[in-house]
Amino acid sequence: KAFSYCTSLTAITFPEGVTSIGDWAFAYCTSLTDVYCNAATVPSTNTDAFYDSNIENATLHVPASAMDEYRNTAPWSSFGTIEAKKCATPTISYTDGKVVLTCATEGAEVITTVANGDDEIFEVFDFELIPTYTITAYATKEHYENSDPVTLTICWVPCDENHEGGTTDI
Repeated sequence: KAFSYCTSLTAITFPEGVTSIGDWAFAYCTSLTDVYCNAATVPSTNTDAFYDSNIENATLHVPASAMDEYRNTAPWSSFGTIEAKKCATPTISYTDGKVVLTCATEGAEVITTVANGDDEIFEVFDFELIPTYTITAYATKEHYENSDPVTLTICWVPCDENHEGGTTDI
């Protein structure tokens, strides 16, 4: 009955190791909108744990591997929405000549693919970009002289943050 009648309680997070929830623990918590249960095994509880807490209008966030178990176990199955917890969208930045990939979801592994000009895709975990690339090409064909070479230089330059749509990223 620890949180019974906490009418201003809007969200609860249960850690991975929680195995049970006491009787009437969250009864009459009428403002409850989100419950995050990190336990891969559904915690045991009586159906009165969320009694009259409007959980039919709340969202239960659970590990993807346990969604079916939560959907089939009362009182968890009474939540209006049950959805798998989702990793935060990774961020990509460019600092000191290196692409930096981060994710706010603790312990998440960021998988990245990079495509080159030949549409070859490489799966990478860490990579560096140099500031300037020089590409030289020429055409050749049997019974022909080679063409004159053409050169393209690509430079990574800072964007002007005062320019419309500009940013301080490279």
